[in-house]
Amino acid sequence: IAQALEQSATISSCPGTELELARALQRAAEMSPQRGDAARRYAQAASAANFGGDPGWAMALTDVPLREAQDADVAGFAALTRASTLLQYARPTEAVDTVRSVLDGRRPVDRHLELALLYAAAGAAYYSGELDHRRDLRRWLETLELPTAASRFSLPFPVGVASLQRAHIAMYGERAGAALLLETARRAR
Repeated sequence: IAQALEQSATISSCPGTELELARALQRAAEMSPQRGDAARRYAQAASAANFGGDPGWAMALTDVPLREAQDADVAGFAALTRASTLLQYARPTEAVDTVRSVLDGRRPVDRHLELALLYAAAGAAYYSGELDHRRDLRRWLETLELPTAASRFSLPFPVGVASLQRAHIAMYGERAGAALLLETARRAR
């Protein structure tokens, strides 16, 4: 029943019906006998709720996948939605912490999703102004492989602009490198 509800909801969804999709996916998650399926459906419901304009609900829906998902990609997708929601609430440090919990833990295999997480962290680093957040960006960029295929999840940018996204992220990481050089030079005096 949960699978049929999920399929029916995703097939019949169209722009403007994100909140209905979120309700159906949440119900499918609640009915899921397998915790992995439930976590994936909760993550998808959270994304739909966020795009539908209910960030509070989206945040609540990310709890289960962030806590229970065995699939690193599902946890990463939930983290992306939570980080986006935290940015909407002007909580950039928590947004970076959410991304960090994924990228410094079980990193997603999905390269397109990983890039989206870094992009969200770059936005959070901009708003927080924290040098440590920008250092994290540099560190994560060192191991980033640009995606060659689109994600199985609905992401805000198409895979075709991956190099532009990486350049945007690198811009904030570069500033961290420049700040480190200035800091080292000041200490040497």
